[in-house]
Amino acid sequence: MGWFAIVVLAIGCGSSSARESGKVTEIPGYVHTIERSRFILGDVVTQLDSSGMHKIVGTLGTFSSILASGAADAIPNHSIPDSSTRYHPNDAGQQDTEVHSYLESAGMPGDQMAVAPAEPVVGVQIPVDLDGGLEFDNAITHSAWFSNLNRKFDGIEILGSFAWAILDDTGASVEESVYWPSIGADVVAQLQEFQSILAEPQRSAAFMSALPTSATDGRLVIRHTNWAWSGTFVAVPCLQANVASATFCFGVQGNPILLPDEANAGG
Repeated sequence: MGWFAIVVLAIGCGSSSARESGKVTEIPGYVHTIERSRFILGDVVTQLDSSGMHKIVGTLGTFSSILASGAADAIPNHSIPDSSTRYHPNDAGQQDTEVHSYLESAGMPGDQMAVAPAEPVVGVQIPVDLDGGLEFDNAITHSAWFSNLNRKFDGIEILGSFAWAILDDTGASVEESVYWPSIGADVVAQLQEFQSILAEPQRSAAFMSALPTSATDGRLVIRHTNWAWSGTFVAVPCLQANVASATFCFGVQGNPILLPDEANAGG
């Protein structure tokens, strides 16, 4: 597929109302806290700050928040899957719906949430009572589902944001992680300008002429610094494309962009 067709697809997936109105507002974020969570923590044993995180340690698991970024990560004390835990009993699609509903009701903006198909965690054998003793029946297994939410704005993917959870048969969260930062109005304005350039044939041709001739599979996205980054948060709109065997992100001038966390890691 040529660059022109790819660029048109990248623009066409967005909602026209946001571009036509010209209104520039921030993209609201969501901070996942223990008060909003269904995570099975158990009784609180202690709370402490360690290695840049605030940790709430419970008898059944630990809920951690990254102090710099606000990302949350909740991990049980047992490995998953666990034969003593009854995971979400229905199919992957039903857990996807439940996770979407769970996080939206907790405060995550529903219009930004895009559900990716759930994946099974490796199944475990369930011990059953056979002839008076507990044995493992190879035919009896139960898998946990891993439901992942991607993020979008005006049809444009936001890379670096994520939310996922594994639920039990009551709808409680067995394990989860969320990073959904606010993105400023200046980034939205830059995105709208990028969309305008790509929508106009002459400006689009000038932009594409600045890109490497081998660039393929381009798509307009928003990218931001990762959940573990302790420096200043940065978000940018860019055209992400493959060049040879690597993936690059090109700014509105056609220049390759490295986010601060990527530059700090040597690119």
